[in-house]
Amino acid sequence: MFNNVGHPIEGWAILECKPDNQPEIVSLHQCLGNAEEEKMVLNEMAEGTDAMFIIRETFGCMIEST
Repeated sequence: MFNNVGHPIEGWAILECKPDNQPEIVSLHQCLGNAEEEKMVLNEMAEGTDAMFIIRETFGCMIEST
């Protein structure tokens, strides 16, 4: 995804990571602050489980979730 001058649109994906599983996309954000806040809440909710949530920059790539 690119903006009107050809630069990649900044974006961040929140991924759910569990042992022995592929990471799954939980949500996409264009604001890092919002992504960080959601990651923090999700990790607090997942406390005591095997799941953890991380943020990865999309570098302008289109990400599809299944």
